[in-house]
Order: sequence, then C-alpha cells, then structure tokens
Amino acid sequence: MRIVLLSLLASVSGCFCVDTCPRANNFEQVSLVSEPAADAGVLSLSFTRSAVNLPDPYFAAASPGALNGLEQPDAGWVVPTSVGFSTPDRLDVALPRPVGDVVKFRLGFPDRRKFIQCSHPGSDDFFLLEVGFDRAASPTFKWSQSVDIGPI
Repeated sequence: MRIVLLSLLASVSGCFCVDTCPRANNFEQVSLVSEPAADAGVLSLSFTRSAVNLPDPYFAAASPGALNGLEQPDAGWVVPTSVGFSTPDRLDVALPRPVGDVVKFRLGFPDRRKFIQCSHPGSDDFFLLEVGFDRAASPTFKWSQSVDIGPI
C-alpha cells in the first residue's frame, strides 16, 4: 500500500511544476541582409533579439524546419540544407535550390531550458521562424514566429 501511495504521489507531483521559461518571442525584428540574386542559394538574415535575450549557443542550434503541419505547401516552400549562425545576430540559410522569385522556409529552435536557467513540465517546446521572400509581393520579405508547446 505504501509503495502504491508513493508512486501515485510521485506521478501526480510532476503535474504541479511551475513553468519558469519565458514565452516571449525569440526575435523582435528579422530582415534580409541584402536582396539575394535570383541564382543565389543562400539567404542571409539579420535579427534583433527579443527581451528574453537568449545566448549565442541558442541561435547556433537553429536547424532546418520541416514542412509538416502546413495545409498545402506550394512550390515556393523548401527545407533548407543548413543554417549557420554568426555573431552578432546573423543567420545564413543554405537552400536546396536558387532563390528565384519566391522562396519560403522554416527554421527550428530548441527548447530554451537547455540554454537558460528555467524549467517547465513535459516534453521539449519547439520554436519556429517562418520566412518568405517573394520578388513580386510588397513587402518582398515576410516573417513570423510561433511555438509548439511540448506535451505534458
């Protein structure tokens, strides 16, 4: 009986953990370093960090973001072949094809608890930066960010 109660207490106590990780965005602003040539296979992005002020290793851990979860990705969507971080605040994204007139991609960023002192219950969270470049659109460059909260 005592073992059952201790097991139950241990499993329930995990549900009462406080989430101390900040939920603010990773970026305040993202922009192109310069408009890419049509035959370029790399886009360079400069960014302003959010008030969370995550450390350099966090941004260096950026990875190509998968396209799962998109309703119907059009021909503009690609999965980058690599992402490189250079300080102070630049990401160089290698693409599997030249930029052409339209290109859209995602970059993934890991759970923050691996990089700053914070904790939360459950599985890892995953942060996405979605980027689009379209020479025919105005503005030609768009970006957005979102978070996928890990299951508890």
